Amino acid sequence: MNELTQYGEILRDIQFRARESQQDMADKLGVSGGFLSFVMSGKRGVPTKLTDKIIQRYDLDVTTVQLLRFAEIEKVEISLRGASIKKKVMAIWLKEKMKDLSDEQAQAIREIIGEDS
Repeated sequence: MNELTQYGEILRDIQFRARESQQDMADKLGVSGGFLSFVMSGKRGVPTKLTDKIIQRYDLDVTTVQLLRFAEIEKVEISLRGASIKKKVMAIWLKEKMKDLSDEQAQAIREIIGEDS
């Protein structure tokens, strides 16, 4: 079995609670089973419209909807236009280090820049 992304793990949980197979879910969402498998394993990006369909077709609690929305974010693009060289270097450094940061380190950085929660 392929390793699942966070998004895939949430979908697997939704499938389990709905007592559906992956193909059942794919049919309900109007996508192929292969496409859904690729999305769940991270081999394909998560289309926002797919998340919208999941929210519409399944009776999800608010927490699951929020987790699903956060999990669909795999990539963030930022504009560095007008930023100083030091700020650009910082952005590149953060991009390179992001995957290795612990949650505690991420929180410490947020506190340093004035983002409390």
